[in-house]
Amino acid sequence: WQVHNAATDRGYQTLIDAKAAILAHAWNPGADPIAPPPAPPRRKGQISFTPDLPTAGATYTGVDKIGLCATNTWVPGGALTNPSAPYNPLTARCFGRLPWLSYGLAGPSTSDDEEGAVPWMFVSANLVGVACVPNLDMSMVGPGYTPGACNTKPVPFPWLRVVDNRGNLLSAEVAIVLILPGPSLSNAQSRTSPNDRSPAAYLEALTVMPTCPTPCTAGTYNNAAYTVASGLSWTFIDAPPSTALGPQPSYYQQPFTFNDRLIYITAAEYFAAMAGH
Repeated sequence: WQVHNAATDRGYQTLIDAKAAILAHAWNPGADPIAPPPAPPRRKGQISFTPDLPTAGATYTGVDKIGLCATNTWVPGGALTNPSAPYNPLTARCFGRLPWLSYGLAGPSTSDDEEGAVPWMFVSANLVGVACVPNLDMSMVGPGYTPGACNTKPVPFPWLRVVDNRGNLLSAEVAIVLILPGPSLSNAQSRTSPNDRSPAAYLEALTVMPTCPTPCTAGTYNNAAYTVASGLSWTFIDAPPSTALGPQPSYYQQPFTFNDRLIYITAAEYFAAMAGH
């Protein structure tokens, strides 16, 4: 597993604990309550403890959404849907706050998590929309992906992508990304209004300028963006916090305000972990 920007601060253990709890859930479907017919049993590798997003009039509860996800047209408070539904195979965007109660982890000190102490969880729909996925194993890893309808091979949904602090691709086949937000960095990141439950209240973007030292890929990378077009990959950036000691990189567009701490699990690592249990 890759762990970045957290090795020397409190975020490291929080992210490690979250990762361990997610993997333990994924490889042990027998620990779940038995689903009544006609619901199929959960397969090893399937994520049924999906991220926590509040619907209209509700708040974060720390409890999973039982296989439901947002879409790329979701707005705060909007309804969640089943990624396996025929009308929603490519628009699925499975993200939200880590459901800490479902995973048996510590929660925030306030319901709005003003300190950003709870990780946000981003999951490829390949691990959630399993009615569309013929296999949950290493056969899903490798070249040949073409987004399409349910039961296309090798996988119907895009994996997630992670780039480094200069936009260079680290992996295009990421199964899960966890990001610890940390305290808000601007007035735009208000976390006290019940009407503001968007990722942008917790996560940041940055722009790598064309003057960046090679190798680099200039552009804007936004960890809060989930509106990417249907069937396209979703990209996250692993960059140093702007509050770190030392000079800030001159190739970032100013103002540079960023404190996301990121961990990710590639699809290959994920399925290797499943095979080990």
